[in-house]
Amino acid sequence: MYEIFLLYSMFLFSLIVTAIIVGALLLDVFVFLFGERINCNIVSYNISAFGREFYLGQWHSINITYEYEVLSKNYRSTLLNSTNSVMKLSYDSANKSLLKCINKRKVYVFKLFPRMSMIMPFNHDLRYYLGLIFGVSCMVFSGLKLSIF
Repeated sequence: MYEIFLLYSMFLFSLIVTAIIVGALLLDVFVFLFGERINCNIVSYNISAFGREFYLGQWHSINITYEYEVLSKNYRSTLLNSTNSVMKLSYDSANKSLLKCINKRKVYVFKLFPRMSMIMPFNHDLRYYLGLIFGVSCMVFSGLKLSIF
C-alpha cells in the first residue's frame, strides 16, 4: 500500500513538473510565432558567475535590461524567455549568446499585451531540458507501474 502511495506521488509530482516545463515551452512558441519583432534599445547587460565551480565548469547567468516602444508608449523589461533564465556552463558561451542578442537588438512583443516581451525565446539552459527528461521519464515509469498507460 505504501509503495502505491509513493508511485502515485511520483506520478503526480512528475506530471506537475512536466506540465510547467511544457507550458513554458508553449509560451515561447506562442511568443515566437505570434509576437511581432520590433527594435529595442539595450539599457544594461552583464554576465555573472553563479554558484560554485565544479568539474564541468561554472554556470554563468546572462542578464539584460532593454527598452522598446509599442503604440507610442515606452516599456522596459528584463524578461529573456519564458523561464527568464539563460545560463551557460562557460563564460565564452554566455558571452557568445549575449553578443548575438546585442547585435540583433530585436524583441518579440505582443501588440495586445505589450508588457509581454521576450528577447531570447527558446534559449533555455541544460537544466530546463534535463528537468523535462526527468519529469517525463518519472511520469512514464510510475504510470507503467500503476498501469495508467
